[in-house]
Amino acid sequence: MNFYPKNKVKWLPDKNGIRFYGRGIVYSPEFFNVQKQNIFPNNSITIELWLQPKTEPNKYTSQIFTFYDGKGVDLLILRQWKSELEIIRSRHKSIGLGNALPSGTPRFITITSEKRGTVLYIDGKRIKYYPAYTLIDDTMRIYGQFVLGNSPTGKQPWKGDIFGLAIYNRFLMEKEALQNYQNWVKNGSPAASENKGLIALYIFDERSENLIHNKVGMRYHLFMPGTFQILKKIVLTWEDFRHSLSYLSDIFINIIGFIPFGFIFPAFLFRATSLTKYRIYIITFLIGSGMSLVIELIQANLPVRSSSLTDLLCNTAGTTIGVILFHTFHRLIFSSKRDYY
Repeated sequence: MNFYPKNKVKWLPDKNGIRFYGRGIVYSPEFFNVQKQNIFPNNSITIELWLQPKTEPNKYTSQIFTFYDGKGVDLLILRQWKSELEIIRSRHKSIGLGNALPSGTPRFITITSEKRGTVLYIDGKRIKYYPAYTLIDDTMRIYGQFVLGNSPTGKQPWKGDIFGLAIYNRFLMEKEALQNYQNWVKNGSPAASENKGLIALYIFDERSENLIHNKVGMRYHLFMPGTFQILKKIVLTWEDFRHSLSYLSDIFINIIGFIPFGFIFPAFLFRATSLTKYRIYIITFLIGSGMSLVIELIQANLPVRSSSLTDLLCNTAGTTIGVILFHTFHRLIFSSKRDYY
């Protein structure tokens, strides 16, 4: 197994843009810091995203764009579930649009928000207004890193093409949203000189570099690493039960894999030591659990693996079953050869 796999992002060969085709990620190494820079002074923000989904994911949500604070919290998320676009502000309910992201169809998404509410546009047309729902307020600032094509944990990959991304620190009126869409489609970018408040613009025209330049400043460039990287390492996450063959197979393998240890190790201790059976069983249980914990901690730092509390519990259960089997076997066959007590 390749523990440091290739980052599955590549430049489009015949037009500006990048393609995510699996386990891929693009992010901004530099952090926004609104406490010092006050990038969004009026609690207003606009995101323009020109993209084309390849699939309509139905087993998990695919994260397209994220503001990640670098400390474990996704402050703002744009993600896809089937053909639905979901917009999630940290610790708040989500908003979104159904049938906004059909597979194989280019879409230009505009999300513009101020204190009075948030407006969603598709291809320059106003589709939905959420009154009193704002992406930024005095209780939550936007800062940290941009992440494209995946979640910071690397577990929610998105498949498709991104042709353009722009971020503003102001609210766009309906006429501006339409004009920007027309400029993007016609020229490959908005008219930057005419757009006040434009703080980040990516038109993905480099085609041969790992750095995607912000066209309106010397900062906040995006980085396309050669090998897949995760930005948020999570240790011992809990997974909800899923009615799927792969999930049940993983549980079975994690249990079965530790049964031999739970059976063989106490047999070794019975022959090599004079410990009582109860101490031997406790030692076996603790060592089996410790081995599983070490494995999960190692996996938390590998891009292609995940650290799961479910795996730890299953491994521990396997050790326990092995001990029970040994105890039963030993009691039935060898009880006369050793004084248990």
